[in-house]
Amino acid sequence: MIALALNEHKLRIMVVENRIPIAIADDHSVVRKGLVDFIDSWGGFTVVLEAGNGMVLLENLEQAKQFPELCILDMNMPVMNGFETFKEIKKRWPDFKVLILSVSISEYTATTMINLGANGFLSKDCDPENIRKALWSIYKEGYYYSSLIPKKIFEKAKGNIQLKITCRETEFLNLCCTDMGYKTIADRMGISIRTVESYRDSLYKKLNVKTRMGLMIFALKNGIVQQDNLV
Repeated sequence: MIALALNEHKLRIMVVENRIPIAIADDHSVVRKGLVDFIDSWGGFTVVLEAGNGMVLLENLEQAKQFPELCILDMNMPVMNGFETFKEIKKRWPDFKVLILSVSISEYTATTMINLGANGFLSKDCDPENIRKALWSIYKEGYYYSSLIPKKIFEKAKGNIQLKITCRETEFLNLCCTDMGYKTIADRMGISIRTVESYRDSLYKKLNVKTRMGLMIFALKNGIVQQDNLV
């Protein structure tokens, strides 16, 4: 009986070791655990790392003994949201493959994330089978095209066509949704106050708004920052 149990344990370890390791970051433990259960039932993948927010995810990735091949990243998280987390991931591990999950998908958010290097984008209310297909597609081909995103947008992003709103302007938009003054934002971004003002004026023109509040509304509406993260 003992020998049989040991053999079964060894077999289970071998099966897990042959699976592709992935990480999951989602602030809802029920959703996170549900994803783990789905993934374990499929075979082929195994969750080696879980996190409730972006900051914990980054810390765990830095300390990981087995670095994951893929990451499922929620956009709406406290402490450090998906947008902020994704930018940091790309700084530290440029080749790390990421599947973005979001409660709501706007054209701007999807385009921004894919153009910044996300390998796929899915709505949280999708069928689990879509997640399975996305993970395999990303692992084998490097990307997953979702019908929820207009194909022309995906093709533009995939071809690395520059967005009308630049990455630095997007970073500025994110910081606009805090209580920081423009001087503090400039210091945070490592640029001059004049450059910050140029980002602001450029966005005023592009988005057809006239106030910082208008910029904040745009950022909230398009998922650049979540309301829970406002200070």
